[in-house]
Amino acid sequence: MISSQGEYVPLSSPVQISIDVEVWLGDLERVMRVTLDQLLKKIVKSSQGLDIVNMPSQICCLAEMLNFSNNCI
Repeated sequence: MISSQGEYVPLSSPVQISIDVEVWLGDLERVMRVTLDQLLKKIVKSSQGLDIVNMPSQICCLAEMLNFSNNCI
């Protein structure tokens, strides 16, 4: 995946492109979600804090929002 800001995030697994566009686009969407979910879980579980150099900014922002919410409880 490449964001509009130029951030590159490799997919967690390859997507097979086929003649049936709806199928492979659905697969692409699913793999994109899984990839971002895995990155979010990794950054939330990390004891070293945010890795703003190697993680997508959207995931870093979401992790910080989760951290803030947890600290408010």
